[in-house]
Amino acid sequence: MEARTKPRDSDLIEPFKRLYYAEVDPEELAARAAADLQGAAAAHLAFGKVFSAGQARIRVYNPVREQHGWASTHTVVEIVNDDMPFLVDSVTMEVNRQGLTLHLVIHPVLRILRDAKQELLSVDTATSELEPLVGRMQVSDVESVRRRPSVSLAAYQCVLSGNALPWDDPEGGAQAKRLFEQAIALDPAYGMPHALLAAMKVSEWRDDLDGDDALLDEGHALARHAVELDSNESTCFSMLALACMFQRHFELTRQYARRAIELNPNNQWNQADMGVMLVYLGEPEEALEWLGRARQIDPFFDPPWYFRAIGQALMNLHRYDEALAMLEQVTPRSLRVAVLQAGCHGRLHDAAGAAEAVATVLALKPGFSIARFMTREPFKNPEDAAHLAQSLELAGLPA
Repeated sequence: MEARTKPRDSDLIEPFKRLYYAEVDPEELAARAAADLQGAAAAHLAFGKVFSAGQARIRVYNPVREQHGWASTHTVVEIVNDDMPFLVDSVTMEVNRQGLTLHLVIHPVLRILRDAKQELLSVDTATSELEPLVGRMQVSDVESVRRRPSVSLAAYQCVLSGNALPWDDPEGGAQAKRLFEQAIALDPAYGMPHALLAAMKVSEWRDDLDGDDALLDEGHALARHAVELDSNESTCFSMLALACMFQRHFELTRQYARRAIELNPNNQWNQADMGVMLVYLGEPEEALEWLGRARQIDPFFDPPWYFRAIGQALMNLHRYDEALAMLEQVTPRSLRVAVLQAGCHGRLHDAAGAAEAVATVLALKPGFSIARFMTREPFKNPEDAAHLAQSLELAGLPA
C-alpha cells in the first residue's frame, strides 16, 4: 500500500516531545532550559527518522547549539533500536564497564509507523522500536575499558541492589551481604562483589571491639582476590587500600588508593575513600579536599560515613564545633559517631554535651573502653591517636 504523505518535522515534534519526556522526573526537566529540551528531542527524532528493524543506530556527540540546535556540557548517546528485553540494563552495564558515569536515562517505549523506505510517518503510544538513551557522562582513564564485566546479568543486579542498601542499618547491611555472596556464587570471577563484600567484612571487624582479627584478614583476602580478578576496576583497589589501612600497611594504603583514582578519577566514592584514608595517614587538610571533591562530582553524595569522616578530619584539626556540626548530620547515630561527639564535647569543656554522648555510647556498647576502641583506629601518627584517646578521656569515657 502506498504510504501517506510524509509529515513535516513540526507536525511530529510536539507529540514526540510529550512522549519522549513523559517518564522523566519533573525536577530533571525543570533544571534544563526549554530550548535545550526541545532541541534534544528534535535531534533524537531526526536521528530516528530512518531506521530498519534489526539494525541499531547509535550516535555519540557533544551538542553545540549552533550545530545541533541545543547544548549540553556533557556527552550524549542516542540509540534507535528494536524493543528487546534487558536493553537498558545491558547498555547501562556497558557504560559502567567503560568507567563512565551515567547521569540521565530517557527511555520511552513508542510505536513507530514507517513507509516502504523505512522513513518515519507517525509516532503513537505503545510498544515500539525507538529506544533512546540520552546520557550525560564523565570519562575516566582509558584503561578502564579493559574491566571485566559480569557474565551474569543476575550477578550484576545483585551488586546494584546490594550497593543501594543502607549498610549502616543492620537489616540493610545483612541483606547487602547476602546479595554480594549471591553475586559471587553466580559469577565467581566477578571482581566487584568480592570488593564490596571485603568492605563489609572490614566494617564488621571494626564494629566488633571485642573480636579478633579473623574478619579483617578475611576482608583483606577478599579485596586482594578482587584485584586479581579485575585489575582495572577502581573499586577493587579502593577496598584493598582500606583493608591495608586497618592492617596498618600505610604505604600500600596510599599506593592502592592512588591506583583507584588513576583508574577512575571521576568516581565520587574513590575520592571520598581517599579522604577517609588521609585522615588516618595524618593529612587531615588534604583529606577535607578529597572529601570535598566527592561532592563536587556528585552534589547529592551523602552516605553516613562521609559526614563522619569530615567530622573526624575536623576533629584532628582541633576544629571541634565544625566537627560536631558534621557529625550531627549522620543518621542513624552510630557508636563511632557518638564516641567522636563525646570527644569533641570533652575538648570544648561542654560537660552536658559530653555526658549525653557518653550515655549514648554506653547504651550502644555497655562494655565500651577507650583502649579497645583505639585498636580499631589505625592512625599512622602516634600523636593523632593520642589526641583522640585524650579527647575521649576528657569526655569521661571508660579507659
